[in-house]
Amino acid sequence: MKEEFKDKFSMVEVSWFDASSDVGWKLEHEETNTVSLCHTCGYLTFKDKDRISIAASTSSHGELAEVLTIPRACVQEIKYLTYKKT
Repeated sequence: MKEEFKDKFSMVEVSWFDASSDVGWKLEHEETNTVSLCHTCGYLTFKDKDRISIAASTSSHGELAEVLTIPRACVQEIKYLTYKKT
């Protein structure tokens, strides 16, 4: 396995707000949509002032899988994790 590829990314836990939507007609006072506070763990593969990207998996071929991009305005906290190598 290419350890250097996996090791170039930090492991993080991101707390972020997710949008919600609904279909159909409602009266204004029936509005019930709320945002959810979500927590996602993975490899931090990209970060700038507008967005961050987290991958769930990396491969020995230098590939990323299950990449989630979150707008920075939705991010509440980024915790950098440490893990024990076995």
